[in-house]
Amino acid sequence: MTLDVIRNLNTNSQDFLCKFNILGLSAGQNLLILTKQIQEFSPNIVCVKYEQDAYKLKQKFVHIDFVHGKLGLEKLASQSNCDLIINSISGIHGINPTFVAAEHGQKIALANKESIVAGGEILNKIININNNKILPLDSEHSAIWQCLNGAHGQKLCNVNKKNIKKFILTASGGPFKNYNINNLKAVTPEQACHHPIWPMGPKISIDSATMANKGFEIIEAAFLFDFDVSKIDVVIHPESIVHSMIEFIDGSVLAQMSTPDMHLPIQYALTFPNRMSSSSQQLDLTRISSLNFESPSTDTNEFLLIFKTAVTSGPSYCCALCAADELAVDAFLRNSIKFTDIKKVINHAIKNIIHKNINSLQEIIDEINNFKLISQEFINFIKNK
Repeated sequence: MTLDVIRNLNTNSQDFLCKFNILGLSAGQNLLILTKQIQEFSPNIVCVKYEQDAYKLKQKFVHIDFVHGKLGLEKLASQSNCDLIINSISGIHGINPTFVAAEHGQKIALANKESIVAGGEILNKIININNNKILPLDSEHSAIWQCLNGAHGQKLCNVNKKNIKKFILTASGGPFKNYNINNLKAVTPEQACHHPIWPMGPKISIDSATMANKGFEIIEAAFLFDFDVSKIDVVIHPESIVHSMIEFIDGSVLAQMSTPDMHLPIQYALTFPNRMSSSSQQLDLTRISSLNFESPSTDTNEFLLIFKTAVTSGPSYCCALCAADELAVDAFLRNSIKFTDIKKVINHAIKNIIHKNINSLQEIIDEINNFKLISQEFINFIKNK
């Protein structure tokens, strides 16, 4: 999707000061799509998952540096000749490249939630020491960022936070918004991945269905904007037109609105502080019959409170959430556990927290691996019941 935005900006935005050059790409195993991207954008370095795929591509593109795996991502993230690194890797595997980029003083446009959730406090220290920036790519955090910046903001936070009463993150409610909780035991991965508004990958689709995604976004907002987590609320907004809001102490509310299209927040991060014309569908308020908002259910609020608690409970708590959710979602996608078991796995991990002082990336990864073991044992117990 980022490449779509860059393609449009390079082709159609005549008033922009420069063209975008793609210096590096990363991919998993889809070599067909990757090959087309290499042919179009001519990167200097490309990272793939497996060594054999890197070797295969090197035979075709001899002038490109092909790398693979964890070390390959580190090399890609440490490129010193780029202006911006975009990390949209899904899951825990995206944490390491974020930290490597930050330690090398790179400006990062970030969509990987786990980087902020598991390592927010430590990552912010690295960012501050190196005087670089994290630009949010999630639509909700981009919306908060845009409201903070206003029409002409030149900084990440151009508003006195003492004047802000709360952040309001919106949630579509996912595919099971109107389901009775007793019916959720029988839902399938296919049903859970069928989001009514946003086309997303399997992991984030399931997180949206359980509302864990919104819980992670609460943690992200607290760390990204250095904001009191107790002042971050969630409302259900099925239309996904209002992406998030800021309420000020005088009762005024600023909202960022647009069609539900990730091209817009990506473009804002790429062109900040400028705004350029976009290929996205324009919002026509005259065609919208209504915008609806409602409070989350009691069960959802109780679940979100688990995530709110993480911000003030330390990094072990945050690592437990990331590890447990990732393993539980994977188990559900493989039909090993029920949809309703995902929250049970998360709750089990929380009950097994022993708080530790965590001060480095390696300690974050070690703690995540610890909770992966704890969560896998519980998943095996559920499967064998």
